[in-house]
This record gives sequence, structure tokens and C-alpha cells, in this order.
Amino acid sequence: MRIRNTIDDQIWNAVSLQMNVVGLEWRHIPLKEDDLPNDLPKSSGVYALQGCHDSTPSFGVLYVGQAQVFADRVPRSLCERLFWKQKGRVELYSDIWQASLFVADLKPDLLNCVEAALIAAHAPPFNNIGVRGVSSIVGI
Repeated sequence: MRIRNTIDDQIWNAVSLQMNVVGLEWRHIPLKEDDLPNDLPKSSGVYALQGCHDSTPSFGVLYVGQAQVFADRVPRSLCERLFWKQKGRVELYSDIWQASLFVADLKPDLLNCVEAALIAAHAPPFNNIGVRGVSSIVGI
């Protein structure tokens, strides 16, 4: 009777996979609690908002997004999820603090896969469908 070594069997039955590696050079864009950033680049890439939120135990990634043009997309995205507008004023919601914005330039053809990988890796709470949107408060 032959005893098989399952560790050796697993090593010899390995499957090769192709993997793409993308390096991101993150740049910090300062955020104020009462103002949207106005010095955003006109390039494409991914962005991440880090900070503290009532739903997370500590400082972490709150939202990940992609933009064809940061200057066009990021302010709109932040207003949809993290800032509120009233009578011309813009402020962070009270359940968010110590917020920081980071952007990384990226070729447009890589935006979808890199954004998906970042969301899978960090599971940001504000990437859930309906967060801060009408669909999240219907029926209340």
C-alpha cells in the first residue's frame, strides 16, 4: 500500500496563472471640512477617500472611484456620498471625520480592473449601492 504525500501532490498539480501588476503612485489632495477640492488634475485615474466613519472601527478607505477627468468627476462623486450641499455651502456629513483624498493617474483602459481590485481589497462602505442616495432611504 502506497501512502500519498498530499503536499507534494498539491505542488506538482499547481496551475499557472497570468497576473498583471499595476503600480500606483498616490498623490494626496488636501480636503477641508467645508469645501470641495478645486486643484484636481485633468488626468484620468482612480481615487480613494480615506477617513473615519461611524460604520468602521478605525481610519480606513471609505470610497474608491475612477475618473476619466479627476477635475470633473471627483467633486460630483464627493457630493453624492460624503459632502452635503445647502444654500451654496458644502460640508462633510457629521458621521465622517479626518477625511483625506488620494488620486493616482492611470491609463483609461485600466480604470475598471484597477477600481474593481481596490474595491475588492478594501471593501469601502461608501461603495455600496444606495449609500446616501434616495434608494437607501425609501420606505423610512
